[in-house]
Amino acid sequence: MNSDTPANRCPALSRATSSLLAGLVLTIILIAVPARAQSPDLEDARAAVRAADIAFAEAVAQRNRELFASFIAEDATFLGGGLTQGRDAIVVDWGIFFAAGGPATITWAPHTVEVAASGDLAYTLGEFEVRAAGPDGRPQKSTGTYVSIWRKDSDGSWKVVVDGGTPPETTGAGE
Repeated sequence: MNSDTPANRCPALSRATSSLLAGLVLTIILIAVPARAQSPDLEDARAAVRAADIAFAEAVAQRNRELFASFIAEDATFLGGGLTQGRDAIVVDWGIFFAAGGPATITWAPHTVEVAASGDLAYTLGEFEVRAAGPDGRPQKSTGTYVSIWRKDSDGSWKVVVDGGTPPETTGAGE
């Protein structure tokens, strides 16, 4: 498998990319901290972002490229194996996950959702799992942690604007 593909979600984040990701997460945390005393509107936003992240993952599980693309902002940046900018480039980069009977799968689920006090910016943190053939052709399972930064669109929908994660830890058996 080509290490430039997202088959490992974030195969080899450079120190600079890791620093950028850490800075983005810290910025979002600082923005969201005042929102801890959540108003009902922010609680609704938190539920909407969680639902969007789960539906985003389900789009990949269904190998539905168009639905996947619908969750990504046109100006989005994904980190992993390098920077990929723009929705169209991201969809191409993630192509391995949409091939019928494709060689790789990725699943994820958020465990943390925070919404900024403004109600138009949020992030999700969670765990991901990639299953694919390793360089030797044997099944492998890779796991790690991801962060997605979401922005509320003018139509009220939530779109991913930045996505990245930790370098995955790989086990050989794929089980």
